[in-house]
Order: sequence, then C-alpha cells, then structure tokens
Amino acid sequence: MFPRTLSLLRGTAQRSNFQISCRNTKSTAYYEPPYLESSKAKYPVYEALTVQVKGYDYPQLENFQKYAHTMATYMDIPVEYCWAHPARHHEVRRFKHHSSAIDATYKILTCERNLKIVNVDSLVLPLYIEVLHTALPEGSKLSVFTFDPEHEKDRYVPDHDLISKMKELDELGGPPRDAVPIPKF
Repeated sequence: MFPRTLSLLRGTAQRSNFQISCRNTKSTAYYEPPYLESSKAKYPVYEALTVQVKGYDYPQLENFQKYAHTMATYMDIPVEYCWAHPARHHEVRRFKHHSSAIDATYKILTCERNLKIVNVDSLVLPLYIEVLHTALPEGSKLSVFTFDPEHEKDRYVPDHDLISKMKELDELGGPPRDAVPIPKF
C-alpha cells in the first residue's frame, strides 16, 4: 500500500511543478522537501556595511539619509541603525593674487550621516549604491565601506567635565580604578 501512495504523490507533484525526493533505506522511505536546500545562500552576503554621506548642508543630508533608509527597506536590505557624527569645523582662507596676504576667510561645517546595513546580498548591493548615487544631493559625497566599530565610537562627544572630575577623584584617592572606569576619548 505504501508504494502505491508514493506513486500517487509523485504523479501529483509532477503535475504541480513540485518535486518529491525519496531515499529507500532498508524498507523505509523518508521525505526531503526541496525548500531545505533553498534556505542556503546562493550568492555571497556582506555581513555589515556602513553607508556614509558627507556634505555641508545638514538638513539636506538628513533628508538623504531618510531616503537611503527607505530605499533599503524597499530593496529588503536590513538596516540595523543610523547615526550622525558631530559637525567638523573648517576654516578656509583665500589669498590675494601672487601674495601671502589673506583676502577672505570662510568657516565651513562638514556634516556626516551614517547608515549601518547588514546581510546584504552581493547582487542587490550594486543596485542599491547606484540608486543612492543617482539621488545624491549636490556637494555631497557617498562612501560605502565595511563596518568598523572604531568608526562608530567617533560619534560620541567626550564629556570633558566628567573626565576631569574622574581624574580629580583618582588623585584624591577615591574608589579603586576597577570600581569606576575612566572613559578614554
């Protein structure tokens, strides 16, 4: 009776584009569904990547980061989290022609927004980068690189008052160093 049932199942499976594979081992047969093999990744996967956008206009970068997050969601790219780095101040000097005298001084802010994406399929990543590059605002720079935890630590602004108080407490013979760690920035 069992072989007849198996042949009926095979006939039904062939008509519905579904394959049944059976292995006969000492008069027992077991079913192995095809989706067990499909759960393995067919293409290489990037573990963790950082999408970095730098520019001079913070609201424009923030809007672009929202767009990048939305596009990643549409393309089934998991976004772990997003963050902003503190703005960096630059001073640019323009000199007079053929002299070392300063003609004008400009103060420029460089803003940076980051997006951490994980488990990105190697076929989807080039399309995602191309979509982002197409929509990139003027004067902005787009970079994609592997995630580095050290880069993430740069976003924290050091609390100089806390650090000085911790050193002062240490000098006065306060609690041992193991009890209260001194942050290193």
